[in-house]
Amino acid sequence: MMWRNDDVDLSHLSARDRGYVESPSFETHIISGFVFAVGFTIAFMVPVMIGMAYLFWPGIFVATAISLYVMRVLQKREFFIKLREVEENPIPDPEE
Repeated sequence: MMWRNDDVDLSHLSARDRGYVESPSFETHIISGFVFAVGFTIAFMVPVMIGMAYLFWPGIFVATAISLYVMRVLQKREFFIKLREVEENPIPDPEE
């Protein structure tokens, strides 16, 4: 689910612009997936190398939490970048 700021009023935007601003991009999911893959690899390798394999499971939860946090931050950033872009260059709604 995309992060959404309910404090931002999007009613002044056309339906097309609202759809553009609220749609998540593929890059945020790719980057957060990469962060999860790196975190998962580290969470697997370190406990096995030091002989404490039972620490693998908490490491998975940490990797998941970090990747979700990264996704939320990137979606917030993308939302405000798109909102600024649309407010600077609005496209008229064809339904009006």
